[in-house]
Amino acid sequence: MRALLLAAAAAAALGAELDGVAERFARDGIAVVEGLVAHEVCDAMMARMGELLAAWSPSDAQSVFRTDGDQHVSDRYFFESAETVSFFLEPDAVNPDGTLKNGIAKEHAVNKAGHALHVLDDEFRAYATSPAVLDLVKALNYTNPVLPQSMYIFKQPYVGGAVTSHQDATFLYTEPRQTVLGIWLALEDATLENGCLWARRGSHLEPVRRHFCRKELVPAGEVPEMAFIDVGNEFGAGPKGEVEPSSFEGAMPEDLIAAVAPNPTVPTLTLAP
Repeated sequence: MRALLLAAAAAAALGAELDGVAERFARDGIAVVEGLVAHEVCDAMMARMGELLAAWSPSDAQSVFRTDGDQHVSDRYFFESAETVSFFLEPDAVNPDGTLKNGIAKEHAVNKAGHALHVLDDEFRAYATSPAVLDLVKALNYTNPVLPQSMYIFKQPYVGGAVTSHQDATFLYTEPRQTVLGIWLALEDATLENGCLWARRGSHLEPVRRHFCRKELVPAGEVPEMAFIDVGNEFGAGPKGEVEPSSFEGAMPEDLIAAVAPNPTVPTLTLAP
């Protein structure tokens, strides 16, 4: 996945921030843009998500979000979320039967909400289609972008599961070349301790290593079975891939922090081509 990191700040200097962003993005597969979104916009989206979460019942969710090889392999709730605003639970927050563990409130059990916020909710649609976002995508030389999905990601203490190292193009695969662009917006300050995003600069020049796809066609109304298919290219060869985030979230091992300290990845917001 190519990842563009954006920080929520005052919007005054946005024009200057966009100068040279395409060059940095093409070189590193990742870029930081400050001032894209005002704090008031972030606050409004968090308040709206609080309303959606308050109205949601955990009994409505039949899906746990994972980033290992078994995630959403055959899951009707997941497939239907493409056209809804659905909530997905943390693996460590639920019992084997899918019910919440004792002592865990629903607002602390949710991993993410998705995947049609940009279509069905006025607050999130306003942000996703705002002039600031459109100007940013235009600065990256996109001429006819399509917005296929949106997610609101929670970073839960104690039960938050790790997001394993991955390429976004594994899940949003395009032909004849990879053009998936991911935007990650930090609604609150993202730090090494609370779940910031990590990406490996230059990994967008590597091939896409896996493709998450349907195993076979199924009759209308049935849930297809999904599988991870190895693309078959050797590491470092083949078509361009997407930036690969680190498998660590939040607090990282001390030796790794020391290794990246001179030039750390900036924890902020993300957009991806």
